[in-house]
Amino acid sequence: MERLWKILISPRQEFDEMREDVSILLPLMTILLVAGICGAITVMMTPDQVFIDAINAQADAQEQMGQTDNAQELRDQMENPNMVTLARTVGVVSGFIGAPIVIVIGLLILGTFFFIVGKIVGSDTGWVDWFGFSCWVSIPTAVGAILSVVLVAIGGMDWQNGLELLGWFGMNAPWAAAITIPSLWTLYITVNGLDSWLSKGAVVSVVVALIPIVFAMLVGSLMGNVQQSLQSMGLG
Repeated sequence: MERLWKILISPRQEFDEMREDVSILLPLMTILLVAGICGAITVMMTPDQVFIDAINAQADAQEQMGQTDNAQELRDQMENPNMVTLARTVGVVSGFIGAPIVIVIGLLILGTFFFIVGKIVGSDTGWVDWFGFSCWVSIPTAVGAILSVVLVAIGGMDWQNGLELLGWFGMNAPWAAAITIPSLWTLYITVNGLDSWLSKGAVVSVVVALIPIVFAMLVGSLMGNVQQSLQSMGLG
C-alpha cells in the first residue's frame, strides 16, 4: 500500500525500483474496486427525477423512431412506483460491473500502446510489464473516483463532472472532458515512468505520454459530433 501512495507523489523513484518487480494485481484491483464501488454509490445518490427524465427521454426517442407501441409500454411502466427502484438497481449493478470492464479495456489498449512504443525505441520490456505500467500510472483514476463521489455527496449531481478542469471555465465541448485532474495527474506520473523505463529524455517521454490524452480528446469530439447528428435527425 505504501507503493500506491509513493507512485502518486514520487513516481520517478518508484518506477526506477519497479523495473525489477512490476506487480500488477495491487494497482489493477485497487482501480477496479474503487471505480466499481464509487460508480455504484454515485447511482445510489442520484435523485429519482434523473431516472424519470431518462426513461421519458428513452420513450420520446422511441416515438421519434416510429416505435409508438414500445414508447407507450415504457410510459405505462412509469406508473409502477417500483420502476425507479428497478432502474436504480440496474444502474448500481451496471456501475459496479460496467465501469471496471471499460477500465480494463482501456488499460489493455494503453499497455499495448506503450509496448509498441517501447519496441520502436528499442526497449526489451515485455507486454505484461507494460500492462502493469499502465495500471500503475492510472492510479489517479481511483483517486478521481473517490473525489467525484465526495463532490456529489456535498454539492449534488451538478458536481458529477466537477473534476473536468475546462468545465470550470464554461468549456463543455466533448473533447474538454478528457482534461481532468486525474488525467493530468496520470500525465505527470506517466512522463516520469517513461523517462525511467525508456531512457530517451524528457521530450520523448512527454510526447508519448500526451498521445493517449490527445486520442481521448479526438474520440470525445467524434462522439460529440455523432450525438449532435443524431439529435438533429430526432434520434438522440
